Amino acid sequence: MDAPVRIRSVWADNVHHEIIAIIKQAALSHPFISLSINLLHSNRNHQRRGRIPPGASPGDPNANYATLRATVGASVLQVGLALSDEGGNLPTCEDTGQPCAWEFNLRVVDRRTGEFAPWQHGVLRACAVDAEESKRRAIDPSHFSFSLFGASILMRSRIRWVVFKGGLDFGGLLKLLRGEDLPRKRDEWFQWLRAYFPSFYDVMHLTAHLRLSPAGGGGSLDGVAETMGVGRDGQHTQGAGSDSLLVLRVFLKMKQESFGGGFLEHLHGNVLFGFCKSGEHV
Repeated sequence: MDAPVRIRSVWADNVHHEIIAIIKQAALSHPFISLSINLLHSNRNHQRRGRIPPGASPGDPNANYATLRATVGASVLQVGLALSDEGGNLPTCEDTGQPCAWEFNLRVVDRRTGEFAPWQHGVLRACAVDAEESKRRAIDPSHFSFSLFGASILMRSRIRWVVFKGGLDFGGLLKLLRGEDLPRKRDEWFQWLRAYFPSFYDVMHLTAHLRLSPAGGGGSLDGVAETMGVGRDGQHTQGAGSDSLLVLRVFLKMKQESFGGGFLEHLHGNVLFGFCKSGEHV
């Protein structure tokens, strides 16, 4: 995990190769997949690293789900994926010899005008996305969904998904994959989750289980990472790819140091922080 990690920026011209030729093969030996998304949202509370619930308290699951449904009405701007094997090793990409993670840039520009609204430029900058490049090269969301299904990582119990306050990530990606709004009821959404992501760990739930107090940030990813003594690579400070890599690093450190190299599925798995009631699993 000490080697410099290359975050591969993926656009329409290389999305099929990156998902089918690299990620699909890498997932066979790297079954832990960290997921993070960024939305193109006008509400500052939900831009980039805004999570649901916003603080360190899980809050009310039904209220959080109502907030989630409203939030994921926005378009998915970026999807970050980082993979690991049981030993904490990332896949090595043949063209560079470096361990790597991925950042997919999706098309969110207005189809009618071909332009971004003025407020959207601030969100793009926060995610380190160049507006002109996005207009020219961004991935069609339906093409991304089709390719992701082709990678054989969805609906597979052998894949262990890793998220941080993952309601936003799962909610946004499920809306994208299914092409429809999330169900009105939380229980119905859980049925979707069980089908597409049958095995997952929420790092914030693990943090609460360990009774860790995040070092500032009110329950933010960076606050939890600081508490665990985990950092970002100096060159990777923005975007969904950087977030997914940091989530994975925190998870791997917890797995090794706090849980003796493993977790108990019936205690720690499939609990979505802020969306599951006490003792409830998805």
